[in-house]
Amino acid sequence: MERQAESSNLGAHRRKFNGTSESIPSLAEVTIILPRLAGMGVGGIGREPERNCIARKLTWIGIGPHKTGDPRRPLVTFDQFLYYGEKGPLLETLAPALASHMYGGNVRAMILDSSSPAKERLQAEKILDTARNAPPSPARKMSRHTSGTCA
Repeated sequence: MERQAESSNLGAHRRKFNGTSESIPSLAEVTIILPRLAGMGVGGIGREPERNCIARKLTWIGIGPHKTGDPRRPLVTFDQFLYYGEKGPLLETLAPALASHMYGGNVRAMILDSSSPAKERLQAEKILDTARNAPPSPARKMSRHTSGTCA
């Protein structure tokens, strides 16, 4: 499978996340996907993620995705799910190669597969290991409020 990176403007799109529909501001969050296995959300580099205290931070990890509802805009839940939000660690601390790829090339989404650099795959696996014993994702509405002050 060919390595893919999407660079379309996500600013006007919406997605369903844990039962809620929320706007995705441009560059507010980028997603790293391991096909049919897992995904993780990482704060972007623009003003919106800075305002929401998620800039360059790992915000969530999901393992074992399940899609339901409208196939064009499915609700995705996970068998294991960790949500960090604004309290997440900086991606460059956990995975410098992934961070360099994501932020160096203004990548909005990337799929890691067997053709991806080994260092990036290993760093992603290490991050996924932290969620292996996490509970399932809730189907209820999650609060996205921030404290207003970044730590």
